[in-house]
Amino acid sequence: MVRSALALFTVTAIGCTPATTAPAEGPPEPTALAPIETAEPAETAAPTAAPPEAALGTRYRVGDYVIYEFSGSALKAPVTITEDIIGQAGLRLEIQVTAERGAEERTWVQVVTDTRENRKNEKFDALYLVKDGKREKLANADNVDAYRLYEWIIPPMEGPIKDKQQAPCNVEIAGKSYELTCTTGKATVGGKEADIEMRDGEAFLWTQASSTMRAIDGGELLYQKRVKEAGRR
Repeated sequence: MVRSALALFTVTAIGCTPATTAPAEGPPEPTALAPIETAEPAETAAPTAAPPEAALGTRYRVGDYVIYEFSGSALKAPVTITEDIIGQAGLRLEIQVTAERGAEERTWVQVVTDTRENRKNEKFDALYLVKDGKREKLANADNVDAYRLYEWIIPPMEGPIKDKQQAPCNVEIAGKSYELTCTTGKATVGGKEADIEMRDGEAFLWTQASSTMRAIDGGELLYQKRVKEAGRR
């Protein structure tokens, strides 16, 4: 998202509260980005030491996509989010995101530089709302606009995860098996104490595989994220 751009809000929703600072007054004028041409990393001789991240390039290519499904009583309604790589040049990516909730739909484009530091710091190069095929640049101060776009899938989490434990696990995603990390713990979700389980890891291109929040008392499914489909178009 690239972890921050593609999966920031499913992760942040489990540990942070969205910022509330309002964006600058007055929407920016609609704009268009210069297209990014697909570029394959240049071939180089085998290094004698680990190369810097920029030299490694990004694993994402134009056409890579993932479809996530979100459900559970903590959400207003089930949501489907499709993320498509529509531009790639070196480490720079354009990611088109389409969120669907019933008859509602919103589409936006995230421009990110795919480095570990940027993923950790949840940094966007630019954020564009797509309306009638045109891009409207958003100020996105403190990621306020990004949170607003992702608000449909942010569960009502109260505080951080407690009693967190991690262990390696084998997870099947879209018909393929991956060695990932399973994280378990407890948290309060919508006023209910819940068991939390997350499965993620770099072995899966999009890193985020699934998340489940289930009420300890009664077993009610409060929140669930799962990969419906992933691949290259």
